[in-house]
Amino acid sequence: LDQRDIPAIVLRGADNPLKDFGARKGDLVVAVDPRNGTAAAAIIGDVGDGDRIGEGSAALNMTLLGVSGQPETFTEALSLDTGSKAMAIAVLPGTRNFEVSRPITRESLERRVGRWLDNNGYADFASLSAAIMECTAGL
Repeated sequence: LDQRDIPAIVLRGADNPLKDFGARKGDLVVAVDPRNGTAAAAIIGDVGDGDRIGEGSAALNMTLLGVSGQPETFTEALSLDTGSKAMAIAVLPGTRNFEVSRPITRESLERRVGRWLDNNGYADFASLSAAIMECTAGL
């Protein structure tokens, strides 16, 4: 996946508790910036070491931070690091084979998440984002 164009996260660690809930590479994700409610459809695009979720792609961070246009300098690229800003991540386990379409694009991820929401009783993307935000209260 081209991290400049595809919103994605890395699912890290052999002992990551998300894996116990069925999260796997290719599963769909909804990421929310709890500070402003900005949300993005994404995919688990890779796995790695360490025991945490891991980093988001440049495209994911750009969406969450409200940045348009690709970075042209190293300093601009560094500004996409969400660093200590906590982001809420909802992994939709078992979705790696849900209505797969190729090539993977931002638009295809949004369509797939939208169809999953329809199939699982959510009125729209905003309603799932609101539920995710409720889960972050007090964290």
